[in-house]
Amino acid sequence: NLSKVNGDSQVASTKLLTKDEVCTKLKISLTTLWKLRRQGRLCSVQFGRSVRFRPEDVQKFISESQQTGIVSNDR
Repeated sequence: NLSKVNGDSQVASTKLLTKDEVCTKLKISLTTLWKLRRQGRLCSVQFGRSVRFRPEDVQKFISESQQTGIVSNDR
């Protein structure tokens, strides 16, 4: 959890998800996850070499994919 974000003293109460947790939740491969991230379709947070995903961003991706009919693991 984060105690400071961009100088703000807002406490982040949500747990950030790892790449493996997101792949499991979305039932996609790691390659597809990186592709979605690179395309800007799934937002991530990076700390040095560590990449994490906010649960609300993953849920937003799921909702948008369901509304537009886009299949998330197209290869």
